[in-house]
Amino acid sequence: MYDLALFYLARKVEGLGSFRRFVESYKAHPAGCPHQLVIIYKGFEGQGDPDLIRANELFSEVASDRSDVYVTDEHFDIGAYIQAARQIDAKYVCFVNTHTDILADNWLAHLRNAIEDESVGVAGASASYESLYDSLALTTKAVWLAGIECISFDQKLAEHYDFILKMHVPHWLDGQPIKEHKHGHFYGVYLAEKWDAFWRSTLEPGKENHFLADFARFPNPHVRSNGFIVRCGDFLRFNVEPTKKSTYGFESGPNGLSITMLREGKRLVLVDRNGQCLGLEQWPTSGCFRSGNQENLMIADNQTRSYDGLTQLEKDTHLMMSWGDSFKTVSGGNPLGFTFSMKRTRPRGSHETNSIPYIADHLDYGVPHKFNYEGPGGSRWYIRDDTVWPHSDI
Repeated sequence: MYDLALFYLARKVEGLGSFRRFVESYKAHPAGCPHQLVIIYKGFEGQGDPDLIRANELFSEVASDRSDVYVTDEHFDIGAYIQAARQIDAKYVCFVNTHTDILADNWLAHLRNAIEDESVGVAGASASYESLYDSLALTTKAVWLAGIECISFDQKLAEHYDFILKMHVPHWLDGQPIKEHKHGHFYGVYLAEKWDAFWRSTLEPGKENHFLADFARFPNPHVRSNGFIVRCGDFLRFNVEPTKKSTYGFESGPNGLSITMLREGKRLVLVDRNGQCLGLEQWPTSGCFRSGNQENLMIADNQTRSYDGLTQLEKDTHLMMSWGDSFKTVSGGNPLGFTFSMKRTRPRGSHETNSIPYIADHLDYGVPHKFNYEGPGGSRWYIRDDTVWPHSDI
């Protein structure tokens, strides 16, 4: 009987190629500690499914005595993890998703060593300060400017946001639709107010972004939901609905795993490929998720591989969303009027969450606006409190 269970999510629609990547990396890099391997078969059509038969043969290469759990494709990753963990008796549970590629020996032992420290609530192979509220607002604004307002083609906007613009408004990148726009300060104010009204409308009850209403603004430290380890008892306290938004909430929402652990006085730890347990202040320069060349990553996935394929200017935008100005090498990724400052360290109250700053003149991307919005509760955009985050001046 093992007290550590490793869960691998084998989602049928992702195909055997993804499974094989995990299997080959699992064979190439010893876990370094005893554990029970649990395959979560997600979305297969019963024992006679030809894909299930082939997947079984593949996983038999690494563990013939493994445990198998079967779930429908209804739930997203976290929902499947919860269903599977309820069926396995273990003290510690570690979860890796379908796209996992293990990069270092003794990787699971490193994670186990971290969680055995009673002060640690959750440990993971990647982590971030990213706020989903700010990141989604930022990328939505880029698409809004290009696809709804149809502003004239702007090279800086295109270069920093190509990763999102090519998916939603590829015609704008080709320079096709162009409206006649007035220019100057007053048009910039008009555009800012129009954007503010648009974004607020998406946050209203029943609208697509209402789930973001209580999400923390940047910085929002959390361990990412791939390659993480936690005590099973802590993990099974959570329940998620079968929606992507609920999954987002588990990872970085106000009642998610990381925020709950912090609220209960536990630490969040990032573990690199050398087994170093890194505290919050060390994350930006860890060389792990969206840091350096990600050379210290212990576990890769589709998100880390996607980052590797970006241009440097696109990486600047992702660095800004993930780490803000937490270290000097981040040059900024055209923030479009948003503030990603580690010096804004006090969590905003609920009355402050549903508001956004005016943007700078749309013709001058990347130049921070100096408008300090005053409203109920005081200044909303430049909050200083160095007693909370001692690493604010990294």
